[in-house]
Amino acid sequence: MDNALEIITKNFEDIITSDKGHCTRVIATKDNKTWYFDIYQDMVLVFDGINEQIEINTEDELKNYIADC
Repeated sequence: MDNALEIITKNFEDIITSDKGHCTRVIATKDNKTWYFDIYQDMVLVFDGINEQIEINTEDELKNYIADC
């Protein structure tokens, strides 16, 4: 998931990032909706504030998820 941060930042209007030590937390906003991404070395956990957290394991899965946001 080397390019996960780049993929996320290209597709959202507002981005806030913070290093949590074990992962990078990204809070991303688009169309007045907020998503929370925890980027780990081998996966990304996504939470939209409503549904259960989703585990994404490839960059293609991440791109497809973001395309549906």
